Amino acid sequence: MYVTEYRQHRPRAPGAPPHGFPIPGAPQPAGVVERGPVPSRQAQQYPPPRLRTFDKVWRYGLATLAIAFSLLLLLALRVLSDSPDNTSEVVPPPLWYIWLSVAVSVVAVWIIRYRRRHPLRVLSFLSVLNAITFVAGPITAWALISLCTRRRWREVWIASGVYLGCVVVGLLVNPWSSRVTLGIGGPGFGPGVLGWISEITAEVGAVVLYVVIGFYVGARRDLMASLKDRAESAERTAELSALQGQSAERNRIAREMHDVLAHRISLVSMHAGVLAYRDDLSPEQTREIARTIQENAHASMTELRTVLGSLRQDDAGESSTMLEWAPPEKPQPLLRDIAELLTDAEAGGAQVEYIDEVAYPELLPGTISRHAYRVVQEALTNARKHAAGSPIAVRVAGAPGRGLELTIRNPLSGNASASAALPGSGLGLVGARERAELTGGWAKYEVTSDNAFELRAWFPW
Repeated sequence: MYVTEYRQHRPRAPGAPPHGFPIPGAPQPAGVVERGPVPSRQAQQYPPPRLRTFDKVWRYGLATLAIAFSLLLLLALRVLSDSPDNTSEVVPPPLWYIWLSVAVSVVAVWIIRYRRRHPLRVLSFLSVLNAITFVAGPITAWALISLCTRRRWREVWIASGVYLGCVVVGLLVNPWSSRVTLGIGGPGFGPGVLGWISEITAEVGAVVLYVVIGFYVGARRDLMASLKDRAESAERTAELSALQGQSAERNRIAREMHDVLAHRISLVSMHAGVLAYRDDLSPEQTREIARTIQENAHASMTELRTVLGSLRQDDAGESSTMLEWAPPEKPQPLLRDIAELLTDAEAGGAQVEYIDEVAYPELLPGTISRHAYRVVQEALTNARKHAAGSPIAVRVAGAPGRGLELTIRNPLSGNASASAALPGSGLGLVGARERAELTGGWAKYEVTSDNAFELRAWFPW
C-alpha cells in the first residue's frame, strides 16, 4: 500500500489517477510526495475464508448445545423454585420468560449468519438480546470472537464497550440475569456488592478471553493465507522461469543453427551459382566445384546433427541403447579453428587477409573463443552474400586483461551475380551482437566513408 502525503488541498491534477493513490513509477501531481511502500495500519490483510460444511456444522452445533444448556438451566431454576424444600431467595423465572428465551435464541442463531457482513451491528443487536436473557450469551460471545478476528482495535474497543454496557444494563433491569445462575445477591433488583464485583470481573475476564481467541484465530488465518499466496507466487515464478528458460534455449538453438547453416549453405549456393552461370568450365573444374558442394553439404548435416543433439531426451533404457553405436559428436569450434574457416572462404573465391595479434591464445576461455569464432563466421557469410568476390580483412587482437577485439572489413563492390542472389534472414548480425552481449561485450557494424562494411566486436578477457 502506498501512503500519500498532501501538503495542501488541491484539485486533482490532469492525468492523476481518479482513486487518489499514486501509480508507482508514474509522474505525480504537484504537491504530492510519495513515501513508498509502508506497512498498513490495518492488520487484516486477507478476507476470511469461506466456511466448509464441516466448519458450519461444528460451529452451529456447539452454539446450539450451549443454548440448550442455558434453557435447561432456566427450567431447572423454575422447577427447583416450585419445590417445597426450596429456601433460596432467588426469583424464579416465569414460564413466559422461558418461552421468550427460546424465541430470542432462535433469533440469535438466525442473525449470527450476518456476522461477517455487518460485524459491529450484529454484535450490538446480540448484546441487547443478551441483556434480555443470558441464553443469547453463547451466540453473543461467538459474534464478539468473530469481530476480533479482524484485529481492528477501534472496532474491538467499541464492541467490548457495547457488550459490557449491555451486561450492566441487564444486571440492573433483569432479575433473571446470569447472576441468578450463580445464586449471588438478594431477591429482585438488589444484588450485593460482592455479587456486582464478581459479575463484572467475570464478564471483563470473558471479554478479554474472547478478544485473545479472536486475535489468535485472525492471525492464524492471515498466516495461512499469506503462506498460500507465497506458495502460489513461487509456483507462478517457477513456471515463468521455466518458460523463460525454454525461450532462451530456443533462441540459443536457433542462433546456433543459423550460424552453422548460413555459412555452409552460402558456400553451397555460391558454388552452385557458378555452375549455373558459367558455361566455360572444364570437366575438372566442374568436378572440383561439385566435390566442394558435396563436402559442404555433408559438413552442414554433421554440424546440424551436433546442434540438434542438445534437444535429445536421454530416456532411460532407450536412447542410451540406440546411441551406443553412434560416433562421438564433433566438439564446438573455437577461435583456433578459424584457419579452417578462412580456408573454406578462400576456396569459394574470396580473398582473405588474416591478422592474428592475440597474446597467449591458450588462456582464452572456451565460451569467449566459441562466440568469437561464430562472429567471424557470420561476418564471412555476410560478406559472401552481399559482396561476393570482394577482399576481406580479418583482424583478431587481444590479451588477458585487455579483452579480445575482432575487426572484419570488406568493400561493398563485389560480383553480385556470383552470389546467385542469396536470400538473407536479416538476423545474422543481430545474432552476432547478441553473442557479444551475452558475454558482457559488444558488437557494432557500419558502412564506412570509403564504402566498406566493417564489423567490430569486443569480448571481455
